Amino acid sequence: MKITYITQACLLIESCGLRILTDPWLVGPCFAGNLWHFPPPKRKPEDFGGIDIIYFSHAHEDHFQIKSINRLPSDTREALVLIPDFKAPYFERMVNDAGFENVKVLAHDESLDLADGLVLDMLVNDKGDHDSSVVLQGDGSTVFLQTDNLMTVEEAKRLGGEYDIDLVFAVTMLTGIFPGFYDFPPDEMVALSEKKRTTAREYSLSVVEALGARHMVPYASDLCYLGDLFFANALHRHQKDTYLSSLKERLPGVEGIRMWPDDEIELHDGKVTSRVTPQGDGLTEIAAYSVVMRKEVAAVVREEHSRTDPPMEEAVRQFRESLDSYAESAWKGKEFRVLWKVVDEDGTMSCFGHTMTAPTQDCDENWPYDLRIEVPLYRLRRLVHGDFLMGFMALWNGSLRCHRHSADYSPAEQKFWYWAIFFRM
Repeated sequence: MKITYITQACLLIESCGLRILTDPWLVGPCFAGNLWHFPPPKRKPEDFGGIDIIYFSHAHEDHFQIKSINRLPSDTREALVLIPDFKAPYFERMVNDAGFENVKVLAHDESLDLADGLVLDMLVNDKGDHDSSVVLQGDGSTVFLQTDNLMTVEEAKRLGGEYDIDLVFAVTMLTGIFPGFYDFPPDEMVALSEKKRTTAREYSLSVVEALGARHMVPYASDLCYLGDLFFANALHRHQKDTYLSSLKERLPGVEGIRMWPDDEIELHDGKVTSRVTPQGDGLTEIAAYSVVMRKEVAAVVREEHSRTDPPMEEAVRQFRESLDSYAESAWKGKEFRVLWKVVDEDGTMSCFGHTMTAPTQDCDENWPYDLRIEVPLYRLRRLVHGDFLMGFMALWNGSLRCHRHSADYSPAEQKFWYWAIFFRM
């Protein structure tokens, strides 16, 4: 089995005469133009002809990006596409709408013989999140691809007992709004950022230990922020070499392998050989990359600002109607007070409050809230026009600015953000 690291969660796996491509985000940014590759991939979508199988782990844009999918060679539309069963039809519809017809939806723990001697097992997140992992068994070896599936450690222990895992590709970093896009005081922001990195590292190490893998590759974290959001790299990113140092200290029996775009691993009967080309991935390297990317970033910024209608009043009205309708059918919690602020670039502002258990209401900035969310008008216009395949969630990695009165992440706020995952205009 040969595995070529492409970027992020995108791998090219060759085994038993088959070519398998996973989560092909290959060009441009995602999450409303805010998240970019780093290090960048060396291959373009057009380079992936002759693919037999494509695995899409979930619907987030850094794993299922239409721009990359549309540029794949035409013969990939004939590939067998494997997706997880989330007990909801939306993901299969998205894959069909992207032009794939040979789609197989696999349930949790369902196995599929891909070829003589090559088996894939699907694993759906055990906490109800819409993420998945897969186990590949072939060439006398077992490989686990975690993607963004933040499973419980108990589930990882179950899998470690069921499979003899030779190599795990594991996620090691957490992105999202917190803490870099909240407005905490500087000292508190630094402390919260370090706490988040520590939490992510400890979780990942616990999963790798529970899986019992003999070799481990950090992945699904080849991300950076460019342009005006460059500051967030210092708050949300970590270097993979730092993680691998922690892995060596805590799990000395596990070999950590740092892979870069186009590096390769080969597995035969559980034995791993690798070809890697060490590079740097610190803030200095990202800063140098950001200079190279200035024109491309500027073009994306122009695109994000391209909607000039509807006027603020109409955009806010449509937004409020959608929130009211969605909350009425989907909100199951107790009262949670959200102050929404829609802000234009000239400083014009429109506020409204939402208790979640009742329709939105007119208010001013002094309305008592549990969470305040500031949305730029130009982002709201794109949301109203349906430009974001992920809906409101597309804005989570850099488009919103938030405030709460405490650094603590309450269960009520956690429930709110989970509710917001599925909000569409």
